[in-house]
Amino acid sequence: MMPERLDILSLVWYKVLPARFGGQKGIADFNLHLSEWHRIACLCSRDNEAGQVPYTVLPLLPVGRWQVFSPRVWLRVLREIRGRRCTHLVVEHCYHAVTALLAKRWLGTRIILHEHNIEYERFRRMGHRGWPLLRLLERLACRSADLVLFKTAADRDHACRAFGIAAAKCMVVPFGVRRDASRTEAEHRTSRARILSELSLSDDTRLLLFTGTLDYAPNAEALVLLVREVLPRLRASTTEPFRLLACGRIEDPAFQYLHTLTDPDYRFLGYVDDIGRYLAGCDLLLNPVDSGGGIKVKNMEAISWGLPVVTMQHSAEGIEVDPASGILRVAPDGDMVAFCRLVLEALREGGRTPADFHTRYHWRNIAKAVAERVASL
Repeated sequence: MMPERLDILSLVWYKVLPARFGGQKGIADFNLHLSEWHRIACLCSRDNEAGQVPYTVLPLLPVGRWQVFSPRVWLRVLREIRGRRCTHLVVEHCYHAVTALLAKRWLGTRIILHEHNIEYERFRRMGHRGWPLLRLLERLACRSADLVLFKTAADRDHACRAFGIAAAKCMVVPFGVRRDASRTEAEHRTSRARILSELSLSDDTRLLLFTGTLDYAPNAEALVLLVREVLPRLRASTTEPFRLLACGRIEDPAFQYLHTLTDPDYRFLGYVDDIGRYLAGCDLLLNPVDSGGGIKVKNMEAISWGLPVVTMQHSAEGIEVDPASGILRVAPDGDMVAFCRLVLEALREGGRTPADFHTRYHWRNIAKAVAERVASL
């Protein structure tokens, strides 16, 4: 049954449009598909570029996280809620906790908090000194919300314990996918042949892929592990030719050291506009990330394409697939011996995306469930 159409303001403090990276895609696709059910206006920072999306984009907020402590910004959000007669406010991440509280108390707005990680835990693991303050802010955001959306059941359970919120006002909303089906054999062969030709590699070379925002510490650490530990172990265990292809952005000066990584079986391709052709053409996605929060977008996208994945336990949390399918192989966190063993196994045996994966994780179906829950508040 189609829920009653509501007027919802989506509050996004950073750049998500155009959506190029994992977190940006998560918010952009969520709003895109939610707008099929409700009227969405996205109030976001000035560095967003609206492009062609089927909902209203309002790039009116200052650029930077400090906006969340600005009374001017609080009032601007309240004016937009009142002027647009929005009954619900979706707050992306916990940082606008004060804004959400004011909207709830002054305007009676229903608050939906979209948690992409347990933010204070992510900061604590990274050694950020501000994590205790962030914990207080995140607690306020969770307790003020009428509905809290989590990426994994583990995050939901943690928040219920740490912040004292009721499980009844929580909902697990995993990262979704856009594809309706896996790559075909023809797509795989065509994309693979093109990549091999561009890189002047022999036809029997196995293509291993790592992709992500590389000026993000967990991804940077994972790339170093792949080049310095995984590739030498693989060479010692197989005579089959292979190449690790790394795609991603490196803009932050603190991560320029990644450009010095070298190995005869490694190629850094930088940021690529069409990651889809690598997901279609490669033989395996490697993801040894064992820190950070939420579901790893790279894993979900690869599985949606039918590209087998070898990852760590941390990065597999929240992804439900039939283990017998072989599409997702999981090593214990930090166990590089097991990780390499699974890489060799995946190259021998391959894998297939389970038949129900695209139904379970397609954004269309996820957004419909959220739309119905929001309408029932």
